Amino acid sequence: METEPSLQMATFLAYPLLEGVIRRKLRQFISAGGIVQKEFHVLKTNGQVKKYKPKDRINDLNHELRLLQNETSCVSLKVKLTYLNENAFLFQDIRNWRWQLLHGALTVGWTVSWHSLTLLLLTYVILLEM
Repeated sequence: METEPSLQMATFLAYPLLEGVIRRKLRQFISAGGIVQKEFHVLKTNGQVKKYKPKDRINDLNHELRLLQNETSCVSLKVKLTYLNENAFLFQDIRNWRWQLLHGALTVGWTVSWHSLTLLLLTYVILLEM
């Protein structure tokens, strides 16, 4: 099944857009280039704590989304992110989709189009609260 070219483009633009929006919202913690500015930690899906120190590089959307969920001062954004990640798997899935796309394990098709729409919706939700 052939995917609409505009949805293919949306897929490849959705990740950098989401990452940029998150990093802008968290600029006291992460630079636009992904360099940690201020120490923080996130609870990983497996229950372990991942600590980040200044000058570390972060390139895990799961961790960036979890940090945003934990550190945002916007109550409505915190509620929305908590609701979206209710079972602690959406943020992990977003990270996994990106990895699969970058390494060719996921081909462009209906599934990828669904993923890109999910990412764009999440980006829109975050932007509404900025």
